[in-house]
Amino acid sequence: MHRITVTGRADRPSDDAINVLRAEVKQCSYTGARYEYELAVDDLLVTAESPVRHEDAEVNLLIRAEDCLVYPAA
Repeated sequence: MHRITVTGRADRPSDDAINVLRAEVKQCSYTGARYEYELAVDDLLVTAESPVRHEDAEVNLLIRAEDCLVYPAA
C-alpha cells in the first residue's frame, strides 16, 4: 500500500505531523481507473498514482511521519 498522497498546491495540510514535498509534474497519463504521474522532486524522479487529475504544474506530496522509516548510517 502506498502512503504518499498527491494534492494540489493549494491543499497544504495544517497538520504538522505531515511532511510536504513540492513536486513538478513532468507527465500525467489517464489509465481509465486513475491518473499516473511522473514527478520531479529536485533531482529525484517519482512515480505516483491518484484518482484525481491535478491541473497545476506543481503538486504536493504528503507523507505522514508514521509512514517514514529511518535507517542508521552505514
